Parts: sequence; C-alpha cells; structure tokens
Amino acid sequence: MDYLTTLLLLISIVSASIIRIFIRRFESVRLPPGPRPFPIIGNILELGINPHKSPTKLSKIYGPLMTLKLDSITTIVISSPQVAKQVLHKNGHVFSSRTIPHSVQALDHHRFSIVWLPPSPKWRNLRRVCATKVFSPQLLDSTQILRQQKVHDLLDFVKERCKKGEVIGFCERKMQKILVNVWAIGRDPTIWENPEMFMPERFLECEIDFKGHDFELIPFGTGKRICPGLPLAHRSMHLMVASLVHNFEWKLADGLVPENMNMEEQYGISIKRVQSLLVEAISIKHD
Repeated sequence: MDYLTTLLLLISIVSASIIRIFIRRFESVRLPPGPRPFPIIGNILELGINPHKSPTKLSKIYGPLMTLKLDSITTIVISSPQVAKQVLHKNGHVFSSRTIPHSVQALDHHRFSIVWLPPSPKWRNLRRVCATKVFSPQLLDSTQILRQQKVHDLLDFVKERCKKGEVIGFCERKMQKILVNVWAIGRDPTIWENPEMFMPERFLECEIDFKGHDFELIPFGTGKRICPGLPLAHRSMHLMVASLVHNFEWKLADGLVPENMNMEEQYGISIKRVQSLLVEAISIKHD
C-alpha cells in the first residue's frame, strides 16, 4: 500500500511538472520578452542589491516592455514614456488596479483606502472627495497659513541646530502586476541631456511638466492612479526649499568637497545614499 501511494505521488508530481512546463511555453508566446526565470525564485537574482536600477539594465537587452518573474508573480516592466502612455493612459481602465500585499489585506486597507481600492464607485467617490474637499484650490488657498506655519517650524528647527553647532544629516489573460520603471524613464538619455547631472535649469525652457500629462516626467504618477495630493505638494515643496535657501548658507560638513561625494544609492524600504549627506547650516540675517 505504501509503495502504491508513493508511486501515485511521484506520477502526480511529474504530471504536474509537465503540465506546468507546457503552460509556461504557451504563455510565453503572449508575454513580452525577458530573462529566463529560475524555478521557484524566478528572476529575483537578476535584480541584485539595487532592484530599482537593475530593470533599466535589463531593458537595454529585452526592450522597454519586458517580463520578469518575481517569485510566483508575473511582472510586466515598462521602461519608456511611450509604452507607459500606451498602458497607463490609453488602457488605464484595464491596468489601474493594484497588487495588494497581504499586510495591507490584514488591516482591511484594500476595502477602504483610496490607495488600494480597485476602480469602483466607492473608489471614484473617494477620489472626488479628495479633489473637491481636501485638495481643491479654494481649500488650499484658505489653509495657506497652516503651510506657512510648517515652513516656520522647519526654519526654527534648522536655526536651533545652528546655535548648537550640530551637523544635520539628510539622510486579457489578466497580468498579475504592472511595474512602471520611473527610475529609467527619468534618466533616459534620449530625452534628458546628461540625466545624471544636477541641472534644475533644464526645466526653465522645457515644455514637459510633472502633472501627469507628459510621460517623460511622472514623479506623482499618471492616469487614474495619479497622486491626489499633487496640488498640495506643488504649493508646499518649492516654498520649503526656497525658504531654506533664502535663510541659510549651506556647506558640506567635515571639509568634504562635492567632487569627493559618493553619489551611489542603497536600496531598502526607501532609496538612501550609501554615504550620508552631512551639511552645516549658517543662519543669514536679513535686514
């Protein structure tokens, strides 16, 4: 009896493996090209220690639309603004849902959160509330004093550190997942001259904006899933940066010169620098 059970188990495993191989071959004809996945782990090894950069290198081999197998999840990676526009804008109704992690489902965020809800009447109603009640131009104008207070809090924090002499560290077969490689799109040398160089003046005469209409620059996303807080960030970010530049002189700490800075990145929950940026702020007294 044990022998028969073992034999049936082996036959079942072999049959399942053969069926899986045929299914993969059948599916691969309908998926974009990509590196051959390993059993179980898929293409995780190809991502290495910097998975935010690795798809860019792979896209130079397999093209701007490629397939990666991340564990058991089939992921379609988009690495060009033209393909991103085709997927997110022209076919946004098909690809606007999101893969929901188990940690999110455990707290029911996928049922009530605007971030994780699939396109539905409830989701559209929440987006409408954000657009008309939370981030509307009229409401943002009426709460300007609150943002000014945040700026003053930031300036007071830096001034306090200046007094103490401290250093501040700024430290329709349904596809399972679509990944837009924003890192690659924002550094595409065919679009941006010297993409790795800090050149904010490049935007002065540029008609490309960040509001989701131009797919060459989409820091807030685009399409149906564009960040609803974009109007608030648009009003706040430049005010924060301009206030810091206007009220303080900045220099690198410990006599470090810009040419010796390590600009490499380290991947984690968020992207951080390998070498922390330590700066000294000197308060400027304006008459």
